[in-house]
Amino acid sequence: MLEKNAGVPLSGLSEQIFGTAPEENKLNVYRLTVLLFVAVVVALFAETLSAQQRQQDVVATVDGEAVTRLEVERVLREALRGREITDEARPYAEAAALDQAINRRLILGWLQSQEIAATDTEIQTAYEEFLKNLEFQQTQLTDYLEREKLTEDALRRSIIWDISWGRHRRQQLTIEARKEFFAKHRRKFDGTQMRVRHILLGDPSTDVDARRAQAEEIRSRLVSGTISFAEAVSQYSAGSKENSGDIGLIERNSSMPDAFAAAVFELELGDISPPVVTPFGVHLIEVTEIKPGKKELKDVVQKVDQAMTREMLEQLVDKLRAEAQLSFKRNMPYFDPETGELKTPAR
Repeated sequence: MLEKNAGVPLSGLSEQIFGTAPEENKLNVYRLTVLLFVAVVVALFAETLSAQQRQQDVVATVDGEAVTRLEVERVLREALRGREITDEARPYAEAAALDQAINRRLILGWLQSQEIAATDTEIQTAYEEFLKNLEFQQTQLTDYLEREKLTEDALRRSIIWDISWGRHRRQQLTIEARKEFFAKHRRKFDGTQMRVRHILLGDPSTDVDARRAQAEEIRSRLVSGTISFAEAVSQYSAGSKENSGDIGLIERNSSMPDAFAAAVFELELGDISPPVVTPFGVHLIEVTEIKPGKKELKDVVQKVDQAMTREMLEQLVDKLRAEAQLSFKRNMPYFDPETGELKTPAR
């Protein structure tokens, strides 16, 4: 059967789509794109157009190769997992799904150039195994494709991706690479807890750029000592002012928004973060205590593998996009490659 997640879980993806304010969507385009990227499986978004029609509806080209609406809908379908999203959030989710489809094309091309991609024999063997699984389930291929609104060509491409990326991932996730990565990012995995307090600038009447500028000004005063953190919380924070904005101990993989937790674990004791954008607003964060964790690599191998895979994707996509020739047909939402600005089709 097809690999479901290429090593990175979907946890956190849905909350980014469903719980993210428009300004954070714009600022976190790249991260959402990468998370969507690793979510690809054989699934489709049910629409009135047939699979064949959507397969022929080109929405972008990557180095002259067409990316179709069908591919983008498949990504979005899996990310949403049957959940509804608001009309406001949908264009961002669709644009991120298109970015993911583009990234997948780029990486597959790179894998082929590195002679890592699936061979014809491997593809045919996997395809035949898939057919045997359908037969065991007493399902005909035509019925399966119709039910999933899927074309046979799209099915084969998914098989190619699973084999090719799976091989590259296994080659990179060696024992030594895991040890090195764990040592470099130990606090993120060993259960270390960080006590933090924050200032939240969450006034919805001002845009995110204005709040970021205000946060930068407040941070300058904090760093220079012209105002204390407690005083800044009292004067400016839209969050709780109790205990000078203290929110207790958190771990890297906590219930806090990922952007918040990620920023915390880049800090040392006494550091004050640059402005951090989450669905709740713009934050300034200070670390007031660090409690080291005790977990070892053997206790968190899966999480380490997921983080390593995500980093591989980010670095590779960044490199390949800088070299790629991208063209958008402007018949569905997309993010401008230069500015990250959301572009929507003219109505």
